[in-house]
Amino acid sequence: MMNEDIFDTQSMDYEYLVDYYTTPKINMTLEPEDDPRLINVQAQLKALRQYMDERLWESKDVCPARQAEIKRLTMLLAEGKLYEPKF
Repeated sequence: MMNEDIFDTQSMDYEYLVDYYTTPKINMTLEPEDDPRLINVQAQLKALRQYMDERLWESKDVCPARQAEIKRLTMLLAEGKLYEPKF
């Protein structure tokens, strides 16, 4: 025996299904440049290189940790990694 009210337009199920399939869906994906949890490797490397150039121009020492960070970011770019997590 078939369910008689399966196509009943007054039923709550019918209204829910119509709402579900006609409402625009929210896009839950983020582009990497918009994700606050990621760091742009190119931008970070550019900023560190500029900082290092300014320090060298002023005849001041550059922190070895910053030099190591520049090397690490350069290697990431060479591997093709444009973004990395902040943690």
